[in-house]
Amino acid sequence: PMSASHMACCTYLIPNETELKRLVLSFGYDEATLPKDVVGMAKILQSRGARNVLVTEGINGSTLVSEQGEQVYHQPSVKTESVVDETGAGDAYRAAFSVALLEGKSPQECMKFASAAGSLAVEKHGAVPSTPSR
Repeated sequence: PMSASHMACCTYLIPNETELKRLVLSFGYDEATLPKDVVGMAKILQSRGARNVLVTEGINGSTLVSEQGEQVYHQPSVKTESVVDETGAGDAYRAAFSVALLEGKSPQECMKFASAAGSLAVEKHGAVPSTPSR
């Protein structure tokens, strides 16, 4: 499991759905006691030291549970012409979110920008060639 002290060092913890579930299960939860929604699982991570938990959900977009679980934001995915290769889409999302955050945008604006980047990333083969740039 990821320690509470390590989680507390991250302003944003950004797992995908599979990683989120693995993290929660690593704290002793089992399938029967595991919350069925990403918000419930994110709040478990917050109870273990995580601050803002942003979960990427592929075609279903992304969900941010803000620090202390005070607010929940959902960003739908951006429609794309065609999905060629999903490799690197999450990485593109995280990179774009980080860029927007460093530019001073709000978390919601960061999520929108990141969703656009993730959608662009699935339109080409390979993680590096599909990474969007300005």
